[in-house]
Amino acid sequence: MTQRELFCRQKSRHPSMEAQDWMKLCFQAAFGAEHLALDPAAAQNYLREEFEKTPAGSEPLYEEISEETVRVNLGAWKREGLPEEWLLRMFLQTAENPPKAGERRFRELTELVTDILREGQTTAGSVAPGQAEKEETDTEGTAGGATTLLQWKEYLAAYPMDNPHAVHHSESYRAAEKPAYRLVCRRFLRIFPVLRKLAELRADRGSGTVLVAVLDGRSASGKTTLADQLQRVTGAAVIHMDDFFLPGELRTSERLAEPGGNVHYERFAEEVLHFLRKREPFSYSVFDCGEMALGEERLVPGGELRIVEGAYSCHPEFGEYMDLRVFCDVESEEQERRILARNGEEMLGQFRERWIPLEERYFAAYGIREQAEILL
Repeated sequence: MTQRELFCRQKSRHPSMEAQDWMKLCFQAAFGAEHLALDPAAAQNYLREEFEKTPAGSEPLYEEISEETVRVNLGAWKREGLPEEWLLRMFLQTAENPPKAGERRFRELTELVTDILREGQTTAGSVAPGQAEKEETDTEGTAGGATTLLQWKEYLAAYPMDNPHAVHHSESYRAAEKPAYRLVCRRFLRIFPVLRKLAELRADRGSGTVLVAVLDGRSASGKTTLADQLQRVTGAAVIHMDDFFLPGELRTSERLAEPGGNVHYERFAEEVLHFLRKREPFSYSVFDCGEMALGEERLVPGGELRIVEGAYSCHPEFGEYMDLRVFCDVESEEQERRILARNGEEMLGQFRERWIPLEERYFAAYGIREQAEILL
């Protein structure tokens, strides 16, 4: 969806938008949550107060305002039963990483609003070519929501474009729309289905229960990135299947012919599986591929949520140890592009000839993708 389409959707959804609200939209789309990078404790208190007084609503969970930023509605977040601390963490991380080229982008967006209002007002008023002067001065018609082109231009003339700053929503917008949201980076949208399911499971099982989510899937499908995002948002501990690389002495032709044999599932069962459901921390040994031997110990913090990520994490040798199965997919062409960028030409050849065929045999033999509750 283009930026114009995103802004037009905002105009349609929020007919109370005045010039001040358009300016707020431009600022947020250009600078993200940079101006809201508050002290974490203050941000938490402010969110808690607003979250408590915001009723669960029927609005969409989020609204896209740019290719980088979305507004997450508090009423919808509450309706979904999602914890406010998860939203707080996403918001703070978004504020720490504002979009680049903000000022240039900001000017482009204000010009886009001018075009949208001009086009909408011209259409609404059936202004014919040659009536540009009337178009510039007409205060009738509100095709841009509650804002006319003239009102927008007057607001722009008074706004310090050389020193852009955040503005509040207009009083009329606040009264009609009752806005309550937080700005979140678009990249977090990928984890929303997982967050929803985890919140649902937590509500069903009750506090004190340790939940285990498993992220299986194809090479270069984003499993590790997904696990990292979930860890940053939920505070979950992450166990990586890459730490259980099959050692050389077990790399026999018989073992590699076995679907899912390309992982040290015996050691995973011994060092991890028996401890996942316990709240206490534990540790396991990490396989060092450079030395082809066990290396350092990795500490898994205690807590109520554990995530196991990596191919073979749904191996049938482990049984039904998980509460949630997620499968990360990727088209073969995109998969190769990512592997090339990440690992180089030589390793891409090895993935093509060895690792990908082994993974595909495992997926097919055990229906790993078909058993997943969430496909990403």
